[in-house]
Amino acid sequence: MTLGKLAELNSILGLRAERNDDKALLGIALASPPMYILCHITAAIYSFFYLVVGLITVCLAFFLTYYCVNYYRQKKDLENQQVYEMVEQILEVLSEVAGPGGKDHVAVNHIRDSLINPRERNAKRDIWKKAVMFINKYESRIRYEIENVHGEDCEIWRWTSGVPHSPSNSPGNDGSSNRPPAKMWQGQAFESLETTHNLPNVSPTSCLKIRNMFDCDV
Repeated sequence: MTLGKLAELNSILGLRAERNDDKALLGIALASPPMYILCHITAAIYSFFYLVVGLITVCLAFFLTYYCVNYYRQKKDLENQQVYEMVEQILEVLSEVAGPGGKDHVAVNHIRDSLINPRERNAKRDIWKKAVMFINKYESRIRYEIENVHGEDCEIWRWTSGVPHSPSNSPGNDGSSNRPPAKMWQGQAFESLETTHNLPNVSPTSCLKIRNMFDCDV
């Protein structure tokens, strides 16, 4: 048995037979050549570099995802706020028009033109559509109709409630939150002058305290 065959059959020896294209034995080499300290340091540096790059990539992906989600939520909240403000403005216009001596319906496009400037109509088109959908679906005081005006079908809103709209009457608004407390008699300092035994003989202070002396509205 040749030395090459011996190395190939006994891999535990850690030897490798080097052959050419004709399978002729060229020599014997170590299967796992020893690594010097510089090679170990280089491999460690590369491993650390790949680890840092991977961590940075994960952090950037997490930050980008968080930023996109947060931006979408803020944009959605702002859009909803603008829709509700537009709904309030529409209700105020309809309530004013449907007041005493006024008509009870207004063309939808006329309200849009009165509330939105021509420059902003394209930018606020989606907000207006959502406000219209909200009113047609959830607002019971307004009825959506199509009426023939001067031979042309026109979308109108008809105010069906006899009570004028007020932001203080809207859900979520408490009209009494900013009102001053009502004035009322808070009772005397002592329950009874005849039955009270703890009345001081001398005034405890030279100052007189008077409550609710000034008007809150002034």
